[in-house]
Amino acid sequence: MQNQLMSGTNVTFIGEMKGFFEGNMGIKLESEQNEVLFTSSVQADADNYEDFAAFEKLIDFKSLPSNIGNKGKWVVYETSSLNGEELVILEVPIRFPNSEVIIKD
Repeated sequence: MQNQLMSGTNVTFIGEMKGFFEGNMGIKLESEQNEVLFTSSVQADADNYEDFAAFEKLIDFKSLPSNIGNKGKWVVYETSSLNGEELVILEVPIRFPNSEVIIKD
């Protein structure tokens, strides 16, 4: 998935998680200037403290600004229950089309 061109109308995140506080994982899309373009969260389908639990999240966009550049990244993170700090788990670089991305609900 690294450096894939993001030109569709939605993105689906499917996987398994283990050990996330309250089974909640954050997802955000950032521009190459680290501007947050979109943020959401994913909830585990079951208890994830001792075993892996499945998750699936469909994200539908409305639009993204045209001045975001050609590159960005998806960031998967957990929010610390101690101090609210974002603990980055994974960053996936992506590419944007050169023109404005219009994405529908």
